[in-house]
Amino acid sequence: MRNGRLAWLWTTSFPSTGRAVPAPLPLWNRAELAELLALAARTPTDASPRPASRAVNGGEGRSIFIGRGMDYAESRLYQPGDDVRAMHWSLLARTGNAHVRLYHEEHTPPWHVLVDLRPAMAFGTRVRTKMQQAARVAVLAAAIQARHLPQSVLAATLWTAGGWTSHNLGKGIPAIRRLGSILSREILPDPGSCKPDPVRARSDFTAIARRMAMPPHGRILTVISDFSWLDPASGTALRGLGAVGQLRAMLIRDPAEIALPGDVAGNRHAWFYDETSGQTGMLAGSNPAEAFAAATEAAEAVTGSALREARAIVAVVTTADDALTVWNRTLKVAAA
Repeated sequence: MRNGRLAWLWTTSFPSTGRAVPAPLPLWNRAELAELLALAARTPTDASPRPASRAVNGGEGRSIFIGRGMDYAESRLYQPGDDVRAMHWSLLARTGNAHVRLYHEEHTPPWHVLVDLRPAMAFGTRVRTKMQQAARVAVLAAAIQARHLPQSVLAATLWTAGGWTSHNLGKGIPAIRRLGSILSREILPDPGSCKPDPVRARSDFTAIARRMAMPPHGRILTVISDFSWLDPASGTALRGLGAVGQLRAMLIRDPAEIALPGDVAGNRHAWFYDETSGQTGMLAGSNPAEAFAAATEAAEAVTGSALREARAIVAVVTTADDALTVWNRTLKVAAA
């Protein structure tokens, strides 16, 4: 709910009265974005420390490199100005010529987020829709990345009803603000305006994953979605992302998708409508709550298995979670 009414309601026009057609509701307003940016600015990130093996360098990220690297690349003849600590002494003794060791340089890993803003995400029974929460998670995840690794280059792909678009955001606070501005231009679609098309959704994700998996590898890849489109083919694409970078999955759920509301759970003649398949019918069994719980558990098991096979670090965020809760859960994923 939003201001006492469903967030996706649009004001319709009545030609007979000559009433104008107001603009549809935006994904969020400036006040909400300002709240997220303020939270990111004042919340300490050391509440969940990063592992020592992935800690930021002592220079606090001012260089584009974390260090000279540990992986040996090759040796070459010494040149004036070379660091004598890199001298290849055994090669000097063997050839009589001074050589230095070269290492693969360790770059700050780029960060890329995929935000699912398809009409199927315009669903919510608590506080906000899944689409709105996905956008909030994206901004907070970008803020965490920028604060941990200020020189990390950020990028975002928005997955909407019209397809997908990629945006290079830059670095640091300006990149976070740019992402917030881009998301502010999105609108909440009418859930009834677009019929769910799972075949297209899976095809779109496969294309997006192919683009995100392009070199350079070693990136941090974050996918924010309800993952309702997962099937064997898109699961293969998801595993491809896990093979080329560190994959983080932010699973967006609405409380009504986890457990039936009380008024429905007590009704032995509860009917359902499956947006993904378009099927409708009565919940099996005499206890709709138990039937729904069993179906939910089975679906979550399939999703969880696919994410584990992709080696994804997973966090579940509900539409009812406030910004601080989202921040803490996202921070745990970043520190895992």
